[in-house]
Amino acid sequence: MKKLILTIIALWSFSACDNPYDLVEADKTYNGKPFVSLNAEQGVVYLSVNEDKNNTDRPGVLKDSLLINRPLDHDLTVTLEAVPSETRGTVGKNFRFDVQAVIKAGKSYGYYTVQVLDLPEDQISQNKLSLCIKSVDDTDVIAGLYGLKKKNEERKKHFKTYSFKK
Repeated sequence: MKKLILTIIALWSFSACDNPYDLVEADKTYNGKPFVSLNAEQGVVYLSVNEDKNNTDRPGVLKDSLLINRPLDHDLTVTLEAVPSETRGTVGKNFRFDVQAVIKAGKSYGYYTVQVLDLPEDQISQNKLSLCIKSVDDTDVIAGLYGLKKKNEERKKHFKTYSFKK
């Protein structure tokens, strides 16, 4: 019985070494590898000129950002991709986006654009574009965050969905 209890205690203490919460310090700050993320889960591209909301003076073009949790001492190239299962419409026909964005050295953010190409007026609200971070050019940086794992499903990357409005 003593051997069984000692074995259980030994196994428990060894398994505690692999605790993922070890990356969080006592003051609740993350001290693991830097990670890049999209700035939100939803966005809207206005088809008219709307500098306040689209962050650009071009109609149907949205300037958006992605973030890194701590600045690096070198430029970081981030590759984006569409999420086909969450996108309604055709990339390259109805809308386009910058496939790559650069976060400059010493900065916490980088920019990319999403642009409407051809959306029939009666189908504007039926289209949406979903993007996620595909990769980064530095193996020491985590490329995008993942959502919660649901039972019997693979863990999915976080993505951002853009809707379109007049």
